Amino acid sequence: MAKVLGRQTKPKRAPAPDPKFAPTPAPEPERVPELKPSLLDRYRAACALFPDLRVEVVNGRIVVNEVPTWDHNKIVSRLLKQIITITVEEGWELATNTLLFLGPQADRYIPDLTVAPPHPRMWGEDAVYAEDTILVVEVVSPSSVNDDHLIKPLAYGRAGVPAFLCIDPLERRAHLYTIPGEDGYEGHNIVSLGTELKLPDPWGIVLDTGALLDAPAAPSPEPATTAAVAEEPEPTDSAPSAGDQAPAGEEPVPVS
Repeated sequence: MAKVLGRQTKPKRAPAPDPKFAPTPAPEPERVPELKPSLLDRYRAACALFPDLRVEVVNGRIVVNEVPTWDHNKIVSRLLKQIITITVEEGWELATNTLLFLGPQADRYIPDLTVAPPHPRMWGEDAVYAEDTILVVEVVSPSSVNDDHLIKPLAYGRAGVPAFLCIDPLERRAHLYTIPGEDGYEGHNIVSLGTELKLPDPWGIVLDTGALLDAPAAPSPEPATTAAVAEEPEPTDSAPSAGDQAPAGEEPVPVS
């Protein structure tokens, strides 16, 4: 006897939710881009290879600088002596050779001197946010003329560094950049070293730029030279004078 199979019913599907009442998905956390992997890897490798040198990324280039010279460090030291009083009074921090964070895909700079509040924002463990600084100082060396004068002012301004002081002992000038923006700095004051330079608020002090360099050495006087005068020999008693000589062809007359 044939079995009659009953009709199998399919389970009913749940109605599709109304999109008007659908829950809003949680936004994904923002991911901040870093340097391009190849450049970042090379930068880290250079830092590991030269731990005692200054390794920077300047305009997309990895730049390794030697340890500053004695004259270079003297300029930084003499500047510190002029700003140390107000720095202590305000509770600011002073640091040399500290890495600045200019942005996720920006360069990596290590200024000669950085002034910052006691607890600035940090990118990682070793980089200070550039916009949290109070003053950044670079001293120009023969190998950094182009970077310090053309590239770094634009980068520091875009990163929000409030004041950038560039001291150039080669041309004996100081450049003070203020009012940062997307195009660099609106304010640019240039003085010859030896001229007073007022720092912007909150500093309220005037720098003696002439004290940053050694005074030019005075030229040594040239030794006095006297022309030697030849002296005529004095006549002796044995040599007859011109009047005592006999004319040519005559015998001399004896004197009694």
